[in-house]
Amino acid sequence: MDQNHTEQSSEGNVIASNDNASGHVFLFGVKDGNVYVDDGPETQSPPAVNDDKWHMITFVKNGLNAYIYTDGVEVGNISSTIDVTTETRWSIGQEWDDSTPSNFYTGMVDDCRFFNKALTPDEVVELMRGDPLVAWNPKPANNQVIDVEQGKQPLSWSAGDNASQHDVYFGTDRDALDLADTSTADVYRGRQAGTSYSPPEGLPWGTGPYYWRIDEINADGSVSAGSIWSFSVADYLIVEDFESYDDIDPPQGEAGNRIFDKWIDGYGVPSNGAQAGNLFPPYAETTIVQSGGQSMPLFYTNTAGVMNSEAVQTVSSLRNWTLHDVGALSIWFRGNPASVGSFTEGPVGTVTMTGSGTDITGSSDEFHYAYKMLSGAGSIIARVNSVTNTSEWAKAGVMIRETLSPDSAHAMAFITPAQGAVFEYRDAAGADNVGAAGQETGITAPHWVKIERDVAGYFTASHSTNGSTWMPMGGAISQRIVMDTTVYIGLALTSHNAGATCEAKFSNVSTTGNVTGLWTSQDIGIASNAAEPMYVSVANATGAPAVVAHPDPAAATTDVWTEWVIPLQEFADKGINLTNIDKIAVGLGAQSGQAAAGGSGTVFFDDFRLYRLAP
Repeated sequence: MDQNHTEQSSEGNVIASNDNASGHVFLFGVKDGNVYVDDGPETQSPPAVNDDKWHMITFVKNGLNAYIYTDGVEVGNISSTIDVTTETRWSIGQEWDDSTPSNFYTGMVDDCRFFNKALTPDEVVELMRGDPLVAWNPKPANNQVIDVEQGKQPLSWSAGDNASQHDVYFGTDRDALDLADTSTADVYRGRQAGTSYSPPEGLPWGTGPYYWRIDEINADGSVSAGSIWSFSVADYLIVEDFESYDDIDPPQGEAGNRIFDKWIDGYGVPSNGAQAGNLFPPYAETTIVQSGGQSMPLFYTNTAGVMNSEAVQTVSSLRNWTLHDVGALSIWFRGNPASVGSFTEGPVGTVTMTGSGTDITGSSDEFHYAYKMLSGAGSIIARVNSVTNTSEWAKAGVMIRETLSPDSAHAMAFITPAQGAVFEYRDAAGADNVGAAGQETGITAPHWVKIERDVAGYFTASHSTNGSTWMPMGGAISQRIVMDTTVYIGLALTSHNAGATCEAKFSNVSTTGNVTGLWTSQDIGIASNAAEPMYVSVANATGAPAVVAHPDPAAATTDVWTEWVIPLQEFADKGINLTNIDKIAVGLGAQSGQAAAGGSGTVFFDDFRLYRLAP
């Protein structure tokens, strides 16, 4: 049965569940602040809704596809095989059929609905209306901040279902507007047939908040009083706030409004390593934001002298950057801290690694990896000379890994400060790591470890005191793990303590089999940024763009929201006509004009604004 289940909520753990006699449980609700679905595997979908405000969450199942919405916006999708035709019990606000306090929802729930069809995205948005007789869909949106140029557009709304005319109320005193009727001078702005209104007094720079209300005059003469909406006019002009982008995949051949449809990145361009937005919905970032509900993540992958990373937008509305005496461009950004992971060879025969990370465990890993490529059967041996005791489960050892994704299948033999020599593996991408599959306690560094793969795909972990006499870890354990023919082989280190940097020293590193490539190292599963220089450029329709680099070459490693203010004169001095801006770009790498060593990471951008200069 296709179904739709909607609720409004504030905070808590569970909103709705159902189970049948066979013990199957389907859950949809709120967990850890995020909307989630649990149909065996659990899926959480931010943004969080535990902000003491009402939110509408919606689950739609259409065949094997299921969609999750928050306040009418799709925030996640999954493949779901739930079958509710045999369900014997439903509950709202209770996870199990018992009285355990943690199984009850904490908060308020209202307006729960079930539908016997799969609603379309437009129909989900319609659910936000509430009373169908009341005016809805205000523009500007409720509590929105607009700029003075946007304020030149009329206020507008969508009519209630039976409305024939509309009473308009507008003012700056919320209480007065709340009490106003058609006899209230100044606040009551008249009855009209259309669904838009332009305040004759105008909406000056940096004013508000303004309050407005639309009462619907129905065809039978009754009145449906509307809600009070508000908005403010900013003391800046909005170049880009990233709020307008959606997650709707357009029909083939048609233009879309996803963030990467408007911010053109490096897709298909070998010299551009940028990716604007996420690969899967939500395409814009919805949790790491400076203001509003969305920002733009820019993923960069640079190679010194070869690849730069940049995303560029063609300016469609605010092209004149001299309006209202503005004089500065403000850009908010936030990166990730620099990696503490490193890999150094020397003196001859010795390798020193550093790394952080919570662990190599569960369904996703955090560690530093130094690797080459292995094709077919092969092995790697290393003597772990030392490993810092950042945790008794800090891990330093040898690993064969299918991919560089945090959830990759792998097999690893390692030494710990206090848990001995251990063999662990993950037998499929996304599966749980099999911890301590083989373990020999009482062993500390220095000690030898080995991991090997045979032609049938079986992995064996061994340890040794001298590098010549080998013993299987935990007995004669051999685990078959299906991986591609070509895999990664190398040295791995995790501190098992995200706030600490672990150091390990290795020697006598050797491999067998078809191993190729130079040593390469990187963090796996740890959000970190290479210190590539950051820049912004603007351009007219003709002529070269003007590039301005951030004064801090390591700005990309700033991990708090930071405002970057650029006097517009810097662009004018480089030949840009500020009255007709055609393109704006942000990027990282050598295009900045600063030295760029190469590297990768993610920087989030938000709130591009034009300000007046301080007197």
